Amino acid sequence: MAMPDKIEDVNAEQLISIVETDPFVTVFFYDESKISSKALEHMEDIDDETDAFSIRFLRINDAELAEDYSLPRIPCLVFFRREIPIVYAGDMNDENEMLEWLIKNQSSADDDDVLESANEEQLEIMVENVDNLMIYFYDNTRLSTKILDVMETIDDDCDSMDVVFVAVKDKALAAKYNVDEFPTLMFFENQIPSVFDGELEKPDDILAWIADLLTGADIEQVTNDILDKFISTKSYLAVVFFKEDDPKSNAALDILEEIDDDLDEVGIMFVKLDDEKEAAEYGIETFPSLVVFENGIPNLYDGSFETGEEVLGGL
Repeated sequence: MAMPDKIEDVNAEQLISIVETDPFVTVFFYDESKISSKALEHMEDIDDETDAFSIRFLRINDAELAEDYSLPRIPCLVFFRREIPIVYAGDMNDENEMLEWLIKNQSSADDDDVLESANEEQLEIMVENVDNLMIYFYDNTRLSTKILDVMETIDDDCDSMDVVFVAVKDKALAAKYNVDEFPTLMFFENQIPSVFDGELEKPDDILAWIADLLTGADIEQVTNDILDKFISTKSYLAVVFFKEDDPKSNAALDILEEIDDDLDEVGIMFVKLDDEKEAAEYGIETFPSLVVFENGIPNLYDGSFETGEEVLGGL
């Protein structure tokens, strides 16, 4: 079966030589099966994105070499880190998952305690594809340089928490993410940003903040700008409009937290917003209210918030 030819095809001798000389190499082991062909099509789709990160990407059809590396299956995606193979265990048809896996391996591959810089193209790809991303926005001031030293002390901790951590020293690029004060530390969880408002000189506080974000069960709260972006880009988006310190809103949020994971599983992003003016733009005058946007078109949930099962049934 013919294979697409964007990713460089090598033989066993070439691959062994490259793996021995290049510390970081990504290799797709394939055969002539339809499964391999389909998987490679997905990888070809993300080839431009991997190029943005200078990821060395190769492919090889050699069952004997695959057996020598004790690969569990063919096709198989492998990241070689100083000759040690790391096998991708996810879905070979999930382009976002594969891209995130490659970015994480590449970003955590360097043992030097230096925070990696990201340009505009790389940052856009990471925000869209990496589930947990932290960005240090900084400038040329003495304070920014001092805090950069602090950030580099927690880089390995972020790797261990499965968080990609990069630095951006570009005011124009920072402005695209509504950052106009420096230094600023921002965390993106599934494209939703949170800004650290504590003392940047205290790495333990930053790590505790990250841990809270990763383990928190709360529905993510967004700003008006982020909501508008999601409405225009997401096929399905559920939004609960609520009022802070309102007993009815708090009771409904407690129930809705129970179905957050259920919606994730069917590809529906779930967020919340506390803004009466924004709600009024969608004709919402009572709180809480739940709206599901399908390709930008709002559909108001008209049931009660008594149980999570009832809400799911109504959606």
